[in-house]
Amino acid sequence: MHMGYYWPIMECNCMEYVRKCVKCQQHANLFNQPSHTLQPMQSLWPLDLIGQISPISSGGHMFIITDT
Repeated sequence: MHMGYYWPIMECNCMEYVRKCVKCQQHANLFNQPSHTLQPMQSLWPLDLIGQISPISSGGHMFIITDT
């Protein structure tokens, strides 16, 4: 895609290939831990807002919020 080639169904073709590839299936990132329910957490310290930063981050963020 970065080279400028046009392949309209590339993502679909890649997903189909991975489903058929035995090695891809054997070495895939598997989650072997059972899922758990989320537990609410309470912070002992309030959030802190660090003022406007300059220059703006690469993600377009202008403020920083910290939490301990």
